[in-house]
Amino acid sequence: DGAKARQSVNKIKGSGKTHAHKMQAAIAMSQRAKVASQRAKDPEKKKDLGQAHKVYQRYIDTNKKSKD
Repeated sequence: DGAKARQSVNKIKGSGKTHAHKMQAAIAMSQRAKVASQRAKDPEKKKDLGQAHKVYQRYIDTNKKSKD
């Protein structure tokens, strides 16, 4: 759910790894949550996984390095 995703984003932030490694981890978790929410049958699980996907996606969007 969203709260668990926020905990995991905080772990990613404080990991001390490179920016690329952090982004790769966040993208992987975002994709997992997205696909799991699409496949979930239970409406409550679907909502929780959707919230988690949004949390990861927000982190990815705010930490993207611009290509300008």
